[in-house]
Amino acid sequence: MKKTSHLLILLILSILLVACSSSESKREDTKPEITSENSSDEKNTAVASSNPVEETSSQNESPYPIKNYVVIDKDNYSITVDSMGWDNVSNLAYLNITLENKSTDKTYVFNTEDSFINGLQVHIPMFESAQAGSKSQVVWYLDPLNESITVKDITDIEALIHVYEYDGKESTEIDTETIHIYPYGQDNTTTYVYEPKDTDKVLIDNDYCTIILVGSDMNNVNYILKLYIVNKTDETMNISTGENYIDGKKIKNPPYFPLIKPQKSTFETIEWSVSTITDQDIDPSNISNISFFVDAYANGHLNEEHFFKETISFTP
Repeated sequence: MKKTSHLLILLILSILLVACSSSESKREDTKPEITSENSSDEKNTAVASSNPVEETSSQNESPYPIKNYVVIDKDNYSITVDSMGWDNVSNLAYLNITLENKSTDKTYVFNTEDSFINGLQVHIPMFESAQAGSKSQVVWYLDPLNESITVKDITDIEALIHVYEYDGKESTEIDTETIHIYPYGQDNTTTYVYEPKDTDKVLIDNDYCTIILVGSDMNNVNYILKLYIVNKTDETMNISTGENYIDGKKIKNPPYFPLIKPQKSTFETIEWSVSTITDQDIDPSNISNISFFVDAYANGHLNEEHFFKETISFTP
């Protein structure tokens, strides 16, 4: 029910944005692009939504040869990667994608989760809609890559895609597919391997999981710890935390970790607000010790054996 509510809110926002765009187009006396996809039945298909990114003088020539790659082609919808490029302005790779809705009377919503680049778990959500009988052209930015994968290293993009049917009131999931996009072809994929540094601090390392402190940072708002986490098990790993202390003083808001998929790794951050730390009369630029309780276990199996369950303490 919660997922449906979130989808409805996001869909309403998407429709409002499209409506605003349409209104602006009318003021400029421009017409929506209409293309004929099937001359035999003289059926016109509208091409809507955001325009694909085109190479400009601020962008280098795309290092990715992938063009017009059909990811999924089913009776009621299809997903095609038109091209892939690198935006020098945002320093992000992106995919120009066409989402085709082949139905005659239903709006489709496309939502991604559980995304991976070269096997590294990343957060690159996509939430887009396509009206009945239309093609929606969207740009999917591969953000963030946690500064761990450079532009030409992206060889395998994996994502779990949910497709929902929306009738104006409710959304119903009609399909779920795991997709792979290979910018250089399936025979040229690589798997991300973390290269340890002398400054790394191993916080947890056993047969089930590894957590490494790879750096720390501070800005005007937050004190940040950067972690590399490895799930060595065949189960989705849930990592929860309890009370946390900085220089012996209890700090509000324990760290949060996402679910880590089986046999996957990811970069994550722990953040405390600078004001929360200074409220305890602690200098955030001179922290000598951080400790917090960590409980790692198979998701949905809280009452079974845990992978790790104790307090860790370290100097950042």
